[in-house]
Amino acid sequence: MKPHLMDIRINTKLPKIPPVLPVYLVRAVSLEERQKAIGLFRELLKLDKLVMIDSEDSLYYQGSDGEIQFFRASGSIWADTARADEKYPDECRPWKVMEVKDKNDPENSNLVLVKAEEKRLAKQSEQLFKEAGLLSTEAFFSGVTLDQVAKLDEKGKQTERAVGEANARFLYRLDGIEVDGPGAKTYAFYNPGKNSHQFTGAYHAWRPVKDKRKVKMEKIEEILDQTLMQDPELKMYGTCGSAISIQKVDLCYWALQPDVNQDYIFPTLRVEGNVVYENSSKEPEGFEFSRYYNAVAPQEYARSQIYAHYLVERSV
Repeated sequence: MKPHLMDIRINTKLPKIPPVLPVYLVRAVSLEERQKAIGLFRELLKLDKLVMIDSEDSLYYQGSDGEIQFFRASGSIWADTARADEKYPDECRPWKVMEVKDKNDPENSNLVLVKAEEKRLAKQSEQLFKEAGLLSTEAFFSGVTLDQVAKLDEKGKQTERAVGEANARFLYRLDGIEVDGPGAKTYAFYNPGKNSHQFTGAYHAWRPVKDKRKVKMEKIEEILDQTLMQDPELKMYGTCGSAISIQKVDLCYWALQPDVNQDYIFPTLRVEGNVVYENSSKEPEGFEFSRYYNAVAPQEYARSQIYAHYLVERSV
């Protein structure tokens, strides 16, 4: 028996879908346009005597001290130094931190930068990306994350908590809607410093917008019926009698990974939920899931003369 919408418990308010949404036409950035950023990262990371390696999907500048990777399909960049750990005996870094509750797990907590240090790192990373020509109008500062480090004794028991490298994160929005996916992130990595923090690497993935076209949208129930309800794995669990519940549904755009050609950034539904196996009421067993579904029907793309292989599948 196929699961229907009523067979899935929805524990969240469903997003309101506009009758029409834009699909954004984007382009890959050329190597010539990225020379400014490549040169700046090479200087800051002190990457000398680099050898250029031309592969199928990327151009690598590699050396004994690190590398810079340029992704042809998008113009994205990855830069990294092999000397980031030279001054430290282990993964721990002496940041000024405070303890806060984990939003996703209230019973646990994380160590985060104190507000003054977060503002300082936000300003430094913003200046870096502006100088590199990588900070577009669609980008916004999303905060700083710290690698969480735990020290264990010989029995595996945690004896101390600490933090490691910092990641200053910029994400993207299009007309107020978040863009998700590996192709919509700009990160700068740092070790703590006295006057300014030590830059240790960067990841920038964003295809500039050049135009947009409108597509007709279905109602949220219709989109879910054509995507979530047709998910092969969830249908299997539903047929077997497992309990499926949805905890969160968001409307967002999707940007593909930087080594893939993408001409259109398109609307998706981000769905988070869980599956509890049948006959596991005493000690419930199952799994949580987070999945993305194309929010536009293929025929609507065709009516707007938008064609791409990644727009045909309803699952992203």
